[in-house]
Amino acid sequence: MLPQGTPRGIALFNTGTTRVGGMKAVVAVLEKLGFEPQPVIQHVGLNLEMLSDPDFIVPSALFGRLFAHCVAVTKCEHFGMLVGSEGSLSWLGRVGFVASNSENVAQALQVLGEYFYYHDRSAVVALKVENDQAVLSYNLLFKMEAQSQWLGGVMCCALKIMRELCGPLWAPSEVRLAIPRPVDIRAYERFFRAKLTFDAPATGLVFDTSWLERPIEHAQPELRRILMKEMRSNRFDPEEFPLDVLRIVRTTIGSGNCTAEKISGLLGISVRALSARLEEHNTSFKQIVENVRFEMAKQLMENTDMPLRDISEQLDYSEISAFTRAFTRWAGIAPGNWRRTVRA
Repeated sequence: MLPQGTPRGIALFNTGTTRVGGMKAVVAVLEKLGFEPQPVIQHVGLNLEMLSDPDFIVPSALFGRLFAHCVAVTKCEHFGMLVGSEGSLSWLGRVGFVASNSENVAQALQVLGEYFYYHDRSAVVALKVENDQAVLSYNLLFKMEAQSQWLGGVMCCALKIMRELCGPLWAPSEVRLAIPRPVDIRAYERFFRAKLTFDAPATGLVFDTSWLERPIEHAQPELRRILMKEMRSNRFDPEEFPLDVLRIVRTTIGSGNCTAEKISGLLGISVRALSARLEEHNTSFKQIVENVRFEMAKQLMENTDMPLRDISEQLDYSEISAFTRAFTRWAGIAPGNWRRTVRA
């Protein structure tokens, strides 16, 4: 049952799906650690045949459970990073293929951000520029079990993808992780060899913007053009319009510019059309924004040690009191009490 006060429409977005992609790497890591993969994987409702098909679609929550169970079985606290370090653009299917055939790194990362949902409908990828630094971020739309494991693995995979695009000399200047600082960070230092920022509001890799102009070797523009045409023609499914809006809101919130005018402009429609189409799905722009804020608040409170004041700023609240009132209305409990309860 949803908590009293949960924003109307939140039930529309209580799950997500993901292509298996490269998750067969879980099998390889289990074997390297000396464990028989089949019983471990079957414990969460998966099997070896599923993981061998990169285009097989599963509920994203299953991967969270799988990572949690693998850590419990192997006692390896950096299991997720071991899996992610096997990553490549090929894991992302057609989106990765289009990215690898882009003109330059900026174009490739823009493709990943715009079409990532072809691979994963439970997260969003975004490229932003902060002065002379670029930030490639990854944010979950929904709470996931073993979230720290998943995010660590995703950043290892992102690092491998960036080296695939830029060459082996590429390195981030900073790795931001929306997780609490572990007691022992040696594994993170060994994997990333960069400045580490824990309790970050968003997970991502930071690097010099000069890399964005780097041409991608061996790219085939004609192949990219054909695939891009196909992806654009199938870009929006009318039945998933609220989720399309939610994805855009998730990448915009925190900028201070998450308005109906901004989002409708990005979608190429009027504010009136945005409202009408969302009403057809029994929701509204305001309810979607509240949904995103609620999910972000829960993830940041449970999975980081960020102060509540900083969290409220990340959610575009001008005052912490406004955030406190909103969260209490959604969850039926004040944010500080909610955090203490889930982390007890």
